[in-house]
This record gives sequence, structure tokens and C-alpha cells, in this order.
Amino acid sequence: MEERAEHRGHAFVARVDRESRAREGEPIRLVVDTRRLHFFDPETGAAIGR
Repeated sequence: MEERAEHRGHAFVARVDRESRAREGEPIRLVVDTRRLHFFDPETGAAIGR
């Protein structure tokens, strides 16, 4: 399942297991593995180096 959110003008996408109890519109708490983050240029959509 893929969830999208926006915070202070920044878009976030989180992929969660289908068995997750997360539901659209409900607040959830995420733990982020920063080694697996991906960043993209907001104007071009191009990936920004790791």
C-alpha cells in the first residue's frame, strides 16, 4: 500500500505492508530507516544523489 501526505508544503510517500492497520485520513506514527530514503528535485522530478 502506498500513502501520500503533505507537511509544510513537502510531499511524503510511505509504502506500508498491506496488513497494516493504517487507514486513509487517520494519523499514524512512522519509524524511518534513513538509509532507505530517496530524494527528488521538485522541479524536474530527477533523483538527487545518495
